[in-house]
Amino acid sequence: MYCLQPIITKNGNILYILNVLKKYSDEEHKLSISELKEKINEIYSEDIDPRTIRRNITLLKEKFGYDISTYNDNKIGYYISNDPETDFEPGKIRAIIDTFSYSAKGKTSNIEVIKNIEDISNSIMKKIR
Repeated sequence: MYCLQPIITKNGNILYILNVLKKYSDEEHKLSISELKEKINEIYSEDIDPRTIRRNITLLKEKFGYDISTYNDNKIGYYISNDPETDFEPGKIRAIIDTFSYSAKGKTSNIEVIKNIEDISNSIMKKIR
């Protein structure tokens, strides 16, 4: 039997990062990479590599259009400056990831993962819950 935990963890990283930025950051409360990492670990019990956090923030900015201020912009940390009102509790994130993590063969290809992330982002942008 194929174990879904690695897929869920990998696919969930971007949602964990997005949710933490949305809930705990703003212009007056910038989060460093280490603070993001710590908060994700505290809330979701996931340990995400700092490079993965940076890469996913870049993806959120460039591919999905989130207005995220970065350390390079402000020399302090990361925050979402203008975000649609969408909140996801940890259980809801797991449910979204589970929905998009299955495929007919029991595992998800890289192309399917990117498509799933795009579908999730589009749903978030359209405020579909």
